[in-house]
Amino acid sequence: MAKRNTYFEDEKIEKKIDLKQLRRTLTYILPYKRLLILVSSMMLVAAVVSLLPPRLLKLVVDEVVVNQDYRRLALTVGSLALLAAGLFEMLPYLLFLLSYRPGVWEKWA
Repeated sequence: MAKRNTYFEDEKIEKKIDLKQLRRTLTYILPYKRLLILVSSMMLVAAVVSLLPPRLLKLVVDEVVVNQDYRRLALTVGSLALLAAGLFEMLPYLLFLLSYRPGVWEKWA
């Protein structure tokens, strides 16, 4: 019986990047350069912030629980709560930035 989905070679990309098409796409993106930078930086910040809770929980499990350091446990739980509250407080601003309203983004373009 033949095995399914077995490939012995990596997939080869036949078509190279078309520079004309890339240049054409950039002409549509460039008027929104500031907005693109803003959204990209927000994505980067969101990615970094999403890595914080697992690191704090790792700290709790590896060091705080083993050493029974309750002061450090309170600090870690407090920082997790502040992080969650900060994200919750920023939510309306993020929703405003992500919603499109005619006339709002012209100052960013």
